[in-house]
Amino acid sequence: MRGDGVNPGLLGMDGTVSDDVVYLAMCRIPETKGLDWLSSQILGPISPALGLPWILDIDVTVKPLYGQQESAEIGYNPQKPGRPSHGYHSYFEANLRISLGVEVRPGNERAEAKGLPGLWQTLEKLPRHQWPAFLRGDCGYGQETIMLESEERLVPYLFKLRHTVKVKALVQRMMGEGALWQDCGDGWQALESSLRLTGWNRERRIISVREAPGRTPIAEADLVCETAPAALANRPSPMRKERGGMPRPRHGVARSPCWSHPLMPPHGQPSLCQNTIGTGRMPKTVLMS
Repeated sequence: MRGDGVNPGLLGMDGTVSDDVVYLAMCRIPETKGLDWLSSQILGPISPALGLPWILDIDVTVKPLYGQQESAEIGYNPQKPGRPSHGYHSYFEANLRISLGVEVRPGNERAEAKGLPGLWQTLEKLPRHQWPAFLRGDCGYGQETIMLESEERLVPYLFKLRHTVKVKALVQRMMGEGALWQDCGDGWQALESSLRLTGWNRERRIISVREAPGRTPIAEADLVCETAPAALANRPSPMRKERGGMPRPRHGVARSPCWSHPLMPPHGQPSLCQNTIGTGRMPKTVLMS
């Protein structure tokens, strides 16, 4: 911009125009042509990196606004309820964190499906061999509309699922299949199944991922398996005592194999392995095409 004494010399120019001149010139560009030009400038430099298999991360961010910004509408805003905002639907190349584009929508259009037109327009500007290996998004993208449009374009996807009633029932059944969980590295285990939720046109592939249960010491395991849960609840702890010297209940033993948890197999049924302590967390459930 005007007043810059470094960049003009590097670019071989005597000087540059002011920011007002640039702003007025860009206002004369039609919106459609301007967006197409901007998209080509973004995708051009990164197109060589898209020749290898890559993952497309899609996400939406709520941006609260102050003032009279264009298309500022009141919508879902967890940080500033009741304040106008924009919804930024962004598309990134995973790992490299390279942005392929951002679709700016009014605050009342922050739903994940509202960013699909911008997503498909961005991908259609690339040759097919540069399309992502699959799409990746959070539970907000696990919707029938988004999945159908991805399947029509033969684009695989990996979306998380909300813990609805049917998903919780599926997780409970899968937790009973202890011996079928497969190790997927870095302390995680996975199990595949299928599910059809209300509103879906067919069953789809489901992958549940959980932290691998940790193996307890032998002495502790023998004690856990030979002691009743009621006795374990009142087992004295030298670190925590009530007033008057009475021991407080020990809560940590509730993660033993003998503990009856709705997501763990009942006592006496086969589990992943003997003498293990579960993590106590709900497994992550993801949807795969």
